[in-house]
Amino acid sequence: MEQRIQKFIERLSCEEVGNLVENMYRNDAQRDNLRLYLTYLCEKKPTYMLVGEAPGYKGCGVTGIPFTDENEMKNNLGNSQTGYCFIDENNPQRESSACIIWEAIQKKTDAPIPLLWNAYPFHPFGDGGKESNRKPNKDELCIGKSYMEELIDIFDIPVNRIYAVGRVAQEQLGFRKDESYIRHPSYGGKIACIEGILSI
Repeated sequence: MEQRIQKFIERLSCEEVGNLVENMYRNDAQRDNLRLYLTYLCEKKPTYMLVGEAPGYKGCGVTGIPFTDENEMKNNLGNSQTGYCFIDENNPQRESSACIIWEAIQKKTDAPIPLLWNAYPFHPFGDGGKESNRKPNKDELCIGKSYMEELIDIFDIPVNRIYAVGRVAQEQLGFRKDESYIRHPSYGGKIACIEGILSI
């Protein structure tokens, strides 16, 4: 499994992206963080998967780990002593969505840490530059689908244990049933998002 993960990360790092997209996996730090996280999951054997929209510039865009900013990475996965890379470990970056997702994960004590991923694995940004976020377009989501399917296969996650966090992920997964959909935590969705994760 670890060899498959390494090849998966290598493929991510080689993906050519458009002008308004950042491939953070070209950087050693984000690749190393993702490798450590996925290798950790090999041992823990996740029983469910949460799929989001795309990396945000304060969260996955920095850490390389979906739904995870530096603060949550430090609190829940590891620090520089265990190999994780930070911009500033003493003043870790924070992202509100990451905080909410990890709050729910930690409350869900009946299951190991889930497999976290995005419908589009690279950071799409708008006219505001790399310190902005935008929704991935159809072509980008088409690219993202193959990565998502590969990761599902690596970890052998059953279809009925994959949950879309937000409408973009729901569309990517092709889910139309309410039980497979979880409200995205942004724009006032915190309570509904946490309740959705806890109900899994």
